[in-house]
Amino acid sequence: MSKFYSIWSTIVMCTLFSFLFVSCGGDDENLVEEPKPEEKEAVTGDVVNIDNFSATVSGQVNLDYYYNYTACVEYYTEPSFEDLTYFDVKYVYNLNATQKSFEIVLDNLLPETTYYYRVHVEKNEESFYGETKSFTTKQLVLQESGAIDLGLSVKWAAYNLGANRPEQYGSYIEWGETTEKESFTYYNPTQTPRYADIGEEISGTEYDAARAQWGASWRMPTRMEYAELVEKCESKWAIYKGVYGQLFIGSNGNRIFLPAAGYKNHKGEKKSVGEWGHYWSGTIGHLAPAFVLVLESDAMGLIFSDGYVDGNKNIMRTSFVTVRPVTD
Repeated sequence: MSKFYSIWSTIVMCTLFSFLFVSCGGDDENLVEEPKPEEKEAVTGDVVNIDNFSATVSGQVNLDYYYNYTACVEYYTEPSFEDLTYFDVKYVYNLNATQKSFEIVLDNLLPETTYYYRVHVEKNEESFYGETKSFTTKQLVLQESGAIDLGLSVKWAAYNLGANRPEQYGSYIEWGETTEKESFTYYNPTQTPRYADIGEEISGTEYDAARAQWGASWRMPTRMEYAELVEKCESKWAIYKGVYGQLFIGSNGNRIFLPAAGYKNHKGEKKSVGEWGHYWSGTIGHLAPAFVLVLESDAMGLIFSDGYVDGNKNIMRTSFVTVRPVTD
């Protein structure tokens, strides 16, 4: 009897295991594998490195390589990418059938600025875009007081005459005046000559606003000292604490920031603020006008103060212009 039950139990257990095995096997056969998501043709990657003026971004192109598509990274300060120009595009090269991912450096950026970027691929006149992402460049760190050694013949002040910080515009002064005034002093259109004769170089003299206000060895830069600044320093249009201007980087790595303070006209109205920077030198040229350093986002140099800037901005010696002092 016990033998019979033993055989019967064995049969039941085998049948049960067979049923379970078949049931499990049936479930596996009925499972439907979900399709893999389709690879996008253009994939915008993450930012690998961010600095003041540059950022390294990554991306990927998932297209067969037949030498008939172009890939680039578009970057702009607006997420809509409206008014995008050639200068806001960085092309990606050296992609092939096996190397589809890349890293590329976006340079000539502005500090403390948010940029939007995306991968853009064109193939056979068809465009593919990756996801739009963003990053914010780092803020500049500057020496904010005292005299700064740029490795030049003179040291430059950290901020403008009449200011307390590098980003402040400071005072707007006529050439030859020592304080900011509301009306002209050396100009009378009915007189000839229309300028008082105070010499061809007022840097360090009684007519020097920097010497009069700061004393010691501080003075207005000469034309040659401005030329040295322009020629021997690296320069970049930049933003410092929300203010546009020109950054000068000396060979020793030290930096100064000249804000785009514009100028005041004969009515005392500020012009070109945030777009241009105008800085007096103490030197007049052979034709009598004083030299002024002009800074702009895509141009920089020394001009005669009575010369025309951008065709319509006439900077005369009687205009009110900012000063960046120097010291020996």
